[in-house]
Amino acid sequence: MRKEINIKNRYLLFGILFGCVFPLFSVLIDCCLIRKDTFSFSKLGIIFNENPLHYIIASAPFFLGLAFYIAGRFAYRQQLSNHALQQSNDQLKLLNESYNTFNYHVSHDLKTIITNGQSLAMMIRKYAEKNDSGKVLELSEMLRQTCESGSGTINGFLQLHRMTSVNPGDHEVDIPLVPVIEELRDQLSAHHDIEIQIRVREFENLPMPAARIRSLFQNLLSNSVRYGYEKVEVKIELIKTDKHLKIHYHDNGRGIDMKKHGHRLFQPFARIEETHTAGSTGIGLYLIKQMLSLYNATISLNSEPGKGVSIEIVFPQG
Repeated sequence: MRKEINIKNRYLLFGILFGCVFPLFSVLIDCCLIRKDTFSFSKLGIIFNENPLHYIIASAPFFLGLAFYIAGRFAYRQQLSNHALQQSNDQLKLLNESYNTFNYHVSHDLKTIITNGQSLAMMIRKYAEKNDSGKVLELSEMLRQTCESGSGTINGFLQLHRMTSVNPGDHEVDIPLVPVIEELRDQLSAHHDIEIQIRVREFENLPMPAARIRSLFQNLLSNSVRYGYEKVEVKIELIKTDKHLKIHYHDNGRGIDMKKHGHRLFQPFARIEETHTAGSTGIGLYLIKQMLSLYNATISLNSEPGKGVSIEIVFPQG
């Protein structure tokens, strides 16, 4: 709103100043060229009385100021439209890049999965004919893991599509954060030893749909579990400033060598070799960044090997 007022005021000021040129020049021309007299402010009353046309010309600053003020409103609306169009184009470009990247990875990964699955199925049949049940069970487990890997890749892409697309049914409403975090903690606690501390709580809600808030923290907490130690500890701070809502997230995991891998963290399907574990699709951080971009929010990450990961997410207020 403040930006809109500034643009309209600038147009208004320009219109008034530009409009002042007309009465000034009309008086100078009348006095110096038509009357062939020297100009002085004491003669303005005589000049206006003898030529009432100057009264009409003197209203130019008012009418031009009003005209430019209206033009400023249209300019601001056009600027908003252009900005929205640019954002849409950028989002489409990002989505197109992610789909192209996925097409490459899915074709490569699924080809590998199918080839491995065929080989494992042939080996299972071979050892089944030999009645070697131990080997059959071992190969069956390998086949199951191979299928889960393919399923994880497909589900990762479907989640990427859902969370980075703006759907008509998505309503930006204030959703309480703490119940979402506690719900995810309870779900993870069934299989993992995890402790979550919310040390600072200066705001309670985010202007995001519940599904996206849940996806945001689900990805963060899943990474902490996947790349953490036996006891997972997470500390969260919800900090509010005049212009931003900030989420500080820190875990006690194995950490990341930022010099080697920092530039790849938010790329799609980027898997870090030292910390790669089964079930990782490599799109978690990329998914979060793309989802946050829909709300003009940013994410940054700092880490050191053995010292966990610190993440800052910043939402603009308003």
